[in-house]
Amino acid sequence: MRYMLAIVSVAVTATLSAQAPIMLTGGQAPPPPPWDAPHLQFEVASVKTNKSGPTMMSMRTLPSSFNVTNLPLRMLITQAYRLSGYQLVGGPSWLDQDRFDIVAKAPEASRPDQTMLMLRGLLAERFKLKVHGETRETQVYAHAGAQRWQARAQALEDH
Repeated sequence: MRYMLAIVSVAVTATLSAQAPIMLTGGQAPPPPPWDAPHLQFEVASVKTNKSGPTMMSMRTLPSSFNVTNLPLRMLITQAYRLSGYQLVGGPSWLDQDRFDIVAKAPEASRPDQTMLMLRGLLAERFKLKVHGETRETQVYAHAGAQRWQARAQALEDH
């Protein structure tokens, strides 16, 4: 069983409301429910579309600011929810295609984990993201060689 986090975009534009939910699978333990709990907020934030294409991307977190240049929304979601790229499954194509710049002022002496909570709030506010947790069964692959090593280790302990 794996823990799943579903993110559903409610209505950024008219085209988003008809999109399928975005599924996030867990490797790391996701933050504790409720997923839609109130988030911390940036003091002020600007979100703009970046049309420069897939050139240089950057994300900079400082104690009093958060700056993103040319990042796709998929990467922002994975950063905000501390997921690996493979854990975000599905979603509309624009999640990878459209890129954004974010300039935000955080409260003084904010820690990086607090900044990610602020980013979650910003995604919820500006992109109308809604999330909920669910559990799903998935296929898991085991390395067969590991059993041989385990048997050898057991044999060494027995002697």
